[in-house]
Amino acid sequence: GGVRCGPMMWALGQSQPFELTCGPTGGVIKTVDFASFGSASGRCGSYAVNSGCHDPQSMTTVESNCVGQPACVLSPADFNARCSEPTYLAVQVRCSNASAMHTYWNFTLLDEMMLDFWDAIDGDETEPIPNFSTPPTWLYDSGSWQYADDPAQPWYGYEQGSAPVSNLTALGDYYGRLLAWYTQGGFFDEYNQWHESGHYFNITRWEVFNEVDYEHAHTPQSYTLEYDAIVAGIRRWADPEHKIKFVGLSLPNIDSQSTVVAWAKYFLDPNNHAESVRDSLDWIGYHAYPTNGPYSPDPTTLAGLFDYVDSFLDTVAAVDAVIAQLSPSTRTVLDETGTDMD
Repeated sequence: GGVRCGPMMWALGQSQPFELTCGPTGGVIKTVDFASFGSASGRCGSYAVNSGCHDPQSMTTVESNCVGQPACVLSPADFNARCSEPTYLAVQVRCSNASAMHTYWNFTLLDEMMLDFWDAIDGDETEPIPNFSTPPTWLYDSGSWQYADDPAQPWYGYEQGSAPVSNLTALGDYYGRLLAWYTQGGFFDEYNQWHESGHYFNITRWEVFNEVDYEHAHTPQSYTLEYDAIVAGIRRWADPEHKIKFVGLSLPNIDSQSTVVAWAKYFLDPNNHAESVRDSLDWIGYHAYPTNGPYSPDPTTLAGLFDYVDSFLDTVAAVDAVIAQLSPSTRTVLDETGTDMD
């Protein structure tokens, strides 16, 4: 049968139930090869129990809940491990009657750009803020969508379906595997196949989406849900020690002050985030493009530039007041800016 592993769940206090499933391969859970609620080491296929932090009833609990089922739901409340360190569930099961399936992860073209960029800026030393802002369309809409035949050409047909995604865990896993490709040397896909990258980048910052209120009809509520899912997924797959600092919002410069403040009031309220990721409100980003010219080398045309800067700083001051009230430890970063001049 097909081997299935759950990600190391509930690390550092995550409390949500987790569904273990045979997935698209079909079949039912036939056997439990490994289960440890505690602080097991290793990865799928080579887990090892930490005898100093392990619930000895882990196997029995998983077997009683899962064997004979196509899927089962497990919760931290089902286990008991008295440890001084964070606890999580590491589990590997075997499904019967699994069909031969595979995924289509391909980083060939992406690596060309990412490696060139990372080498050019000495990324391991300079702490850039990467942002892969375009999640796959199938996360938002289950229909069949075409993509450009020529990957070198711009393509704007990806914005199908409305947020939030139908499966937040899948969204988190997508970004978690993406980060694992670049920071962990590779990842296991949905069918437990290892994809080797050989990349071990020192990524310390990550921006979640780009000018999000203009994609997939996002609202502050849907963006916050997806932000939490992505942070949790990245931590599951690539950042269990929570070293990566996250940048949120990054709304476009054409938004009004009232829009930016409304988004900030919702997003920066820790009560609107899952408890396990409230510590990820590290930064919010701004994008500023004072292109309300027209500008020219004639100095008299630059008055509009200063008008824009005054307005932008007023918005920043208004959001700073929200930060002081709701999330005082959050910092701000201007990570996109520029203008044009004829």
